[in-house]
Amino acid sequence: MLQIIEDDWFLKKTLGDTKNSKVRLFLFPPAGGDISTYFSWEKSFPIYTETCFLKLPGRGKRIGEPLISNIDIIVDNIIDEMKNMQDIPFLFFGHSMGALIAYETALRCYKMKLKLPEKLIVSGMKAPDILSDINKKINHIKLHNAEDEQLRNIILNLGGMPDIFKENKEFLDILMPIFRNDLKLCETYEIIGDIKLPIDIDILGGDRDVLSSIEELEGWSKCSLNNVNTKYFKGGHFYFYDNMEEFIKFISESIGNVKDNYKKKAISV
Repeated sequence: MLQIIEDDWFLKKTLGDTKNSKVRLFLFPPAGGDISTYFSWEKSFPIYTETCFLKLPGRGKRIGEPLISNIDIIVDNIIDEMKNMQDIPFLFFGHSMGALIAYETALRCYKMKLKLPEKLIVSGMKAPDILSDINKKINHIKLHNAEDEQLRNIILNLGGMPDIFKENKEFLDILMPIFRNDLKLCETYEIIGDIKLPIDIDILGGDRDVLSSIEELEGWSKCSLNNVNTKYFKGGHFYFYDNMEEFIKFISESIGNVKDNYKKKAISV
């Protein structure tokens, strides 16, 4: 039986009794995305998983709220809500912009000496230092300042959007300011310091992603003091839609590993 609990910043879903959850998976959406990006994934995860979808303002049920392009403000709010969600081991998954927010959230947990995610899974996003260096270049073109028509073409060419929405002008008109806002968040991001996190990092991506090359993805390895694992799928930026069975299997195995490793650590203490 599916159980749903909704807070200000997270929608939490469990297939079994919430009290029996063993691992909590936080899902961070890409630019222009919402909880619908990862719709129904929780049905394929182990039954002991509590899946937490980040609800960003200005979209979905929060469509009437102002958009936020400052990553620090977003992380502030995530941390405030997460402080009461650290009773079981957890891991982060973020795709594209979501990878950046997930990383900064893990970094904030580390700086505040809060419980850390057992694993950070980053997908389809350049390593933070590489993105930051690009953003600092004077001649770097900021796509969030692009004309509406150019931005619309970028959205349509990224993939990941059903054809029925591509021809829906009303839907695209709603999506445009959200996507522009999220692009601004990514294109104004600057990394501060050089902190390596004491957690495992999995790096995922599509082998034909035009937004993040394999080399740019593998730069994430510099963010961890622990184990780093890489896995690439056939496809572009939204590769997981074309490899859903293999992708979900990978995430489910990561969830299982977190549960088993956490149990081993508890026994050894």
